[in-house]
Amino acid sequence: ILTPLAPKIQRLIGQAKDGNLPSSGAQKTLEIVLKRLVLLNQLVSDMREYSLPVRRDRRSERLRQILIEAVTIARDDLNEGRLKISAVEIIYQVEPNHTVTVAREQFLMAIVNIVKNAIEAAASTEARPQQVKIIAASDEDEICITIHDTGPGIEVSDLADLRQFIPGRKTKKTDGTGFGLPTAYRMISGHRGTIEIDSEPGQGTIVRITVPGGTGGGRS
Repeated sequence: ILTPLAPKIQRLIGQAKDGNLPSSGAQKTLEIVLKRLVLLNQLVSDMREYSLPVRRDRRSERLRQILIEAVTIARDDLNEGRLKISAVEIIYQVEPNHTVTVAREQFLMAIVNIVKNAIEAAASTEARPQQVKIIAASDEDEICITIHDTGPGIEVSDLADLRQFIPGRKTKKTDGTGFGLPTAYRMISGHRGTIEIDSEPGQGTIVRITVPGGTGGGRS
């Protein structure tokens, strides 16, 4: 991230000393520097979040409220630029009495990381409706949360890498630091849960999260 910046900045300093600093070239270089610094800041933040231990203090939470908040945070975090994030329709199929016993902030951020990927994927395709479906199904012991996007899907080789949940790995089609899914995996695993990813090029991606819980209550 930082290595390419040094010669660019040194060149600017030399041009400034010589009184020969072209405004267009300086602006372009500074835009590159800013972009790299933003990425570095995001990387440090993601690494810190990944390294945090999963909290043991947990309480019963309404799942629907967490999912709605996760979508709100994900939309705010994604830039409305080349992708029209606001155009993605979110469809909820979650009963109001579904509950999970979780460390709320960490569980919420795990969901945010997955939802961000889903919204970004859905926004990147124009061939079909841009949608993300969030479905929850429960029994007495556990809840399964399914997040299904209508995006372009993931290539087989990329999917194999993602399923290892190794920090820093990401698909060729996405930006970011590659810490989102691994962090979500750590947090969900810390709640005695699981994450599964299924995808097919042209058919979208499905992420299934299973955690202890149920209708009307959960277990710690």
